Amino acid sequence: MLCVAIIDQQELTKFAIKTILEERSKDTLCYQEVVNAHDLREFLNKCGKTYVFFNPQSYNFEQQINQIFMFQEQYVNCHWVMLFDELNESWLKRMLQIKKVDFSVIFKTDTLDSITKGIDEVLSGKVYLNDAVQKILEEHQKSIHKVEQVLTVVEREILKEIAFGKMTKEIAAERNISVHTVITHRKNIFKKLEVNNVHDATRYAIRAGIIKVNDYYI
Repeated sequence: MLCVAIIDQQELTKFAIKTILEERSKDTLCYQEVVNAHDLREFLNKCGKTYVFFNPQSYNFEQQINQIFMFQEQYVNCHWVMLFDELNESWLKRMLQIKKVDFSVIFKTDTLDSITKGIDEVLSGKVYLNDAVQKILEEHQKSIHKVEQVLTVVEREILKEIAFGKMTKEIAAERNISVHTVITHRKNIFKKLEVNNVHDATRYAIRAGIIKVNDYYI
């Protein structure tokens, strides 16, 4: 039996996912619509292997990111599939904070072939990521690798200070080094990261986890 919970307020989406699952799966479908975290927990408790298709913007789940990630860790036999209408910054930020992505991402705006392919991969036990999300995650990992591999420890520290908005003179005074030395470090950092301004350098610092901010810009 294929146990499926769906969290989405759009009737068309629920109908489409259920129809595709019925067509693509060889198992009998045990299907339940869920509207809150309590009902979701009850469903997960009574089922073994489960698939949860959910739109984070439905039923205030947008405010329950930590709850969902806790469920993900607790219910290891559950396969999670995010249904995005568009790129969701809050969930993407959380995805970028973890080293391993264990849930799939399907965009409702993708072609039917792409959505069907994604569901097929999910049913086969794989993690499926929409092409746009896959690209962002790959770029994110490249950013981390680049900062860790090409910058020295001192350069990473100065990058952090630059990202926090400290001026050259301020950095020099706090480190008891000359302004010229800070300028040289700054030029080397920009050259190694292949950026031309503080904004782009700050994005590298955020992606690499050197600094943490409330607002995450891709």
